[in-house]
Amino acid sequence: MPDLADVVIVGGGLLGAALAAELSRRTLRVILLEAHALAGAASGNGFAWVNATAKLDREPYHHLNALGLAHYDMLAAEWGVERIGLHGGGALFWAEGEEEAGRAQLRQRAARLQAWDYPVALLSQAEMQTLEPQALFGEGAEGLFAPADRWVDTPRLVRFCAERARERGAEIREYCPALGFTRSVVGTISTVETPQGRISTRLLVLAAGVQTPSLVAQVTGDPAGSSRIPVQRVPGLLVETPPGSAPGQAQRVLYPPEKGGLHLRPTPGGGLLLGADDTDAALNDPDASYPPEAPAGLLARAARFLPGLPVEPLQDALAARVCVRPVPGDGLPIVGPLPGVDGVFIAVTHSGVTLGPLLAHYLAEEMVSGRIWPLLTPYRPARFL
Repeated sequence: MPDLADVVIVGGGLLGAALAAELSRRTLRVILLEAHALAGAASGNGFAWVNATAKLDREPYHHLNALGLAHYDMLAAEWGVERIGLHGGGALFWAEGEEEAGRAQLRQRAARLQAWDYPVALLSQAEMQTLEPQALFGEGAEGLFAPADRWVDTPRLVRFCAERARERGAEIREYCPALGFTRSVVGTISTVETPQGRISTRLLVLAAGVQTPSLVAQVTGDPAGSSRIPVQRVPGLLVETPPGSAPGQAQRVLYPPEKGGLHLRPTPGGGLLLGADDTDAALNDPDASYPPEAPAGLLARAARFLPGLPVEPLQDALAARVCVRPVPGDGLPIVGPLPGVDGVFIAVTHSGVTLGPLLAHYLAEEMVSGRIWPLLTPYRPARFL
């Protein structure tokens, strides 16, 4: 006999785990399938910056991300920041005094964010030095401070969501991929095949990041189905210094004035996490290895702005990883029912850390009650068909 579930969730990242917690809270029988370990892909390996500061192109999408931050505040008020792995401090961008174009760009960004009621402030060199005593700010430097921004220890948050789901009766099956799907004679989802046996279900959620298009092809039985839900595999290199190696060097998410897009933040263990836009852009193939000199190069670049960073002792102790991020074809979330197959839902987004808990909340509400949250309307899978 197959196992019985009201809903099967494929994908054990933040979206999948948060959705398992939300649906089980609404008394549905939930089984979550993860092909590897929880948070083993993009969720657990990304930069994990919770923000709306970088979402400047579309006001509705910026507003959605701002609501994502507000949802984190609600979770923190209920459970505490430590339990969900949430860290504050905001984000700080700056431009050097002689870089008029850079300072003008900061002011333009601040004006747009303030017009959208997002809290930001322009800071002087002295004010920035108060926030980041270890950082090097050039004479006349000007900064933009976004105090509402956060960063999160995503593996901790995913484990928290999984624990909450288990407490409410959900099954979390790690190292248990979805191998196949069957549909009923009327076209609804019927069963999910796994290495641990068949699961009978009336609802299915595909929240598997870059694997989502191939799963869509399996569900629909159409070999070309993977192109129906376009999700790009975009790699990025992140480099982490050892725990305890950089205590106090950075207090928050930092974007120094560098053309290569260097960014860094603290880690939970007292190290630093480093990345750069230009390094990411050089990784054209998600499956290719990064240049062996890249980790030390990022460390050296960070040391230009954090002169107290012990570069030489850390060069041989760096941990580097490539995070393959799921980026929908138009850059926006894909959340909602899959057209043509009743009972199947899609949940994939590039801003998974910022939006994951919020999207899980409203998608669960839709799946249970049928009510569609209006702000999700622009992000339905049907827009690609």
